[in-house]
Amino acid sequence: MSSMLTAINDFVKDSFQTTGNLGSIDYGENQIILERGKHTMLASVVYGEANRDLRSRMSRALTKIEDEFKSEIKDWNGDVDSLSGTVAHLQPIMDISKSITKEMIDELQALKSVNLRSSWTQVAGFVQVNVLINNYSKKQLKGAKLTLEYGADFLKLVKTEPEFKYNVTEVDIKKVPANDEMPVTLYFEPLKSAQASLNVHLDYESKGGNASGVSSAAFERVDLYKEGQSLDISDLENAAKAEIVPAAQPETPAAEPVVEAEAVVEAEAVVEAEPVVEAEAVVEAEAVVEAEAEVVDPGESGVDDIMSKLNELDGEVSSDEKSPDSSDGDDDLMSKLNELDDPENKPKKKEEKSDDEEDKSGMDDLLGKLDEL
Repeated sequence: MSSMLTAINDFVKDSFQTTGNLGSIDYGENQIILERGKHTMLASVVYGEANRDLRSRMSRALTKIEDEFKSEIKDWNGDVDSLSGTVAHLQPIMDISKSITKEMIDELQALKSVNLRSSWTQVAGFVQVNVLINNYSKKQLKGAKLTLEYGADFLKLVKTEPEFKYNVTEVDIKKVPANDEMPVTLYFEPLKSAQASLNVHLDYESKGGNASGVSSAAFERVDLYKEGQSLDISDLENAAKAEIVPAAQPETPAAEPVVEAEAVVEAEAVVEAEPVVEAEAVVEAEAVVEAEAEVVDPGESGVDDIMSKLNELDGEVSSDEKSPDSSDGDDDLMSKLNELDDPENKPKKKEEKSDDEEDKSGMDDLLGKLDEL
């Protein structure tokens, strides 16, 4: 057996290029749990599911066995009796499940692997209960049936989908396939106004002929009856049609507020857009004004010429080394300017001239005096 387990472990490592050791092997309803030491391997056959406590106990026992039987293991010749003393370390592990039976394990597994859910709604006046059975186990459920708990005076079961044999309190499902789910729909007719409740219980046969099951509460304390409503079982032939609830069509004027709202939005958009246009016009106007303000009067060019001449004179004087004659140049300049201010030196008017011509002639005289300097 040890050679077989070692071969499987090596096969997995070589095939999947993995490290470590094989931890467990599933075999039918059993699991083989493996713990490996330095020189030995311990295998436990488990019915059900192994937990961490089992693996921890196996690892501690294996460590003690290798320490105590070190010499026997090193030179072991295949004689099992030479290792009979290991039972003292292995028996406590087996005693963990001494009080547990297979029936108890089956019951626990059934609770984990079978699930039941339910919901409800009303269709054409009937109460529609949707039940979903999930079988996650590896075996089909046999002898399955839905047991219904409700007040027969308040509700009446009238139809199932798919069609199963049923009576007041039971629906015969018979079997649920392994690793599968099964939807079942139940239809009830409300009989009188009352706070009605419905519990659905799934019963099935487990190993040993014992009954197991799970439950779900579909609804609790709900008044489903409507006074004066006549129900017709034929309406359930087409569930999709029955689910369509007739409603009054909206009148045409109801759409008008939307149109008016759009109109208001558009009007606001126009109003908001106008100030932007006006602002652009103002900006353009200011730009024009600024552009016009930059237009220079021709008369100012003469002043610029005067200033440039004065600057040239001043530059020539400052560029040379100061000499005693430098003051004479300044006196000449001032005298020439005084001559211009003297009324006697003004040119006589031969004939009346326009303002532009007078400005031009005066400017020429001034430039002439400067040229003389």
